[in-house]
Amino acid sequence: MRRVVQASLGLLAWSILQTSPASGQLKGNADNICRNGYFPRESTDYRLAKIKDAAGDRIYFRGDGNERCPDDQACRLKTYVVRNDEVIVSRTSGKFACSWFQPRKGTETVGWIEIERLAWQEDIRGPAERDWLGEWRAYDNVIRISKSKEAGQLAIKGEAIWGSGSRTHSGGA
Repeated sequence: MRRVVQASLGLLAWSILQTSPASGQLKGNADNICRNGYFPRESTDYRLAKIKDAAGDRIYFRGDGNERCPDDQACRLKTYVVRNDEVIVSRTSGKFACSWFQPRKGTETVGWIEIERLAWQEDIRGPAERDWLGEWRAYDNVIRISKSKEAGQLAIKGEAIWGSGSRTHSGGA
């Protein structure tokens, strides 16, 4: 359960580190967009799910590379999850769920997973203050969360750089 809370908090930290509006960057059908930079903005009602299937089965993510995705078999990515892996779901579309998987080591995978492969988890506790504390990293971006001098408050400092083509954006707090 702690890993789930950490993944959720990492997702929140990632969303804070994002410094560029997502909406103007994609062409095509926005309804099929499912990727890490957009994930924190897609919903306010995230859900946790475990992958269900026979042991050893690989459940492949689907991308959003063209207007036929995620339904088209050509949208299948190389990345996959296996039984009992946990994902955070931001939204559903048709028979797919936009899902974030954070492995113990390495980078996240975000993409579409078939809803029938998910076992929804209902017993999620809200994060305690101690769950927020620490340093959160996403690539070269960092956010540090500590206790504030004011009771019931947190102190947050962060630095982020985002590059797109010939532009580089930076921010800090």
